[in-house]
Amino acid sequence: MIIVAFLAILLSVIAFFPLKIFIDNRHACETPNLCETHQTNTVKNISYTFTKTASTLVASTILTTAAIELTTNTSASLTYQTAALNSANDALMLQSKVFNGIISRIIIGHNKEIFSVTVLNDQSIASGSVKEINIWDSVSGKLIRTMNAHSGKIYSLATMEDGRLVSSGRDNTLIIWDPNTGKAVQALNEHTNYVKCLTVLKGNRIVSGSNDKTIIIWDGNNGQKLNKLVGHRNWVYSLAALKGERLASGSYDDGIIKIWNLTSGKEIKSWQGHADTVRCLLALPGNRLASGSYDNTIIIWDLGNYTRLYKLELHTQDVLALVLLKDERMMASASEDKTIRLWDIETGRTIKRLQGHTNHVRSLAVLADGRLVSGSIDKSLIIWK
Repeated sequence: MIIVAFLAILLSVIAFFPLKIFIDNRHACETPNLCETHQTNTVKNISYTFTKTASTLVASTILTTAAIELTTNTSASLTYQTAALNSANDALMLQSKVFNGIISRIIIGHNKEIFSVTVLNDQSIASGSVKEINIWDSVSGKLIRTMNAHSGKIYSLATMEDGRLVSSGRDNTLIIWDPNTGKAVQALNEHTNYVKCLTVLKGNRIVSGSNDKTIIIWDGNNGQKLNKLVGHRNWVYSLAALKGERLASGSYDDGIIKIWNLTSGKEIKSWQGHADTVRCLLALPGNRLASGSYDNTIIIWDLGNYTRLYKLELHTQDVLALVLLKDERMMASASEDKTIRLWDIETGRTIKRLQGHTNHVRSLAVLADGRLVSGSIDKSLIIWK
């Protein structure tokens, strides 16, 4: 009876133990070679003994023991052997589902924070950190190449119509890259302060917003400046390309959103959309705009009459990124509160709350197959499905 009772208690603990601890510490991933590259104060040579009748109990017991060891030493890291990961694959997938969403893959490779993410035309992923951009295979998670040219933080990345990559950063510079060779094609140096945000337009045009309070439109084919938009009284922190040759921009601290006519370069509309910095903007179907702010809120606007449709208030810290999902009915938001939320843009209701990162989630992108990519100050990328 004592043995039966002990097994019952053990199974209960295994069933309800917070398995998320592995992913919270960025040590669980689906593919062994990704985990093997992670830096480590290591618990090595974890053995998994499986039999046809008792494999689940034994594997869960070992995983739980390792989790308890991690809980008592949060600075520790785990490096799993390939055999151990293969044996524990089902258990790790179960952990992923605990996060109110399914983690397809965790990619670890940057030595510093990730500030920006974009998807290239061949569906590889580009991530910007401090001085370096990494290109990753979105299927295997393997590093394809590293590109270096910036001298500081890389705040924004965007993919041009012809497949080239453009980056901007703390060094006041934009750089156009050939992602296939990793070579910098051209540097654009008109801004006089940090270049915080980018978007791209048809015809390989690039739009950049800067702490010098200006927006510059560039011809990405030759690097020439086409126009400079002046009107913000504070740093330009966010941009979104709109239909009809229009542009939305948001600024630091004052909560101002502006709509511009890109043909004439003139301002169409300006209003205070938030009580704090407008950190991110997203064009939505139906002539709508979403704005995310340091006031912890997201607002969906009708650009026909510039009225507020919905105010989304579930994030508990700054909203840092927005992206439209493949079905164009949902958008994802990333926050300083370490979470990602999925929203129904037709109703304003939250659908899911995704947890996996252990620090601010700074950037989002969407792959052609619909998977969501997030980049974080915790130095990791997560691909969600």
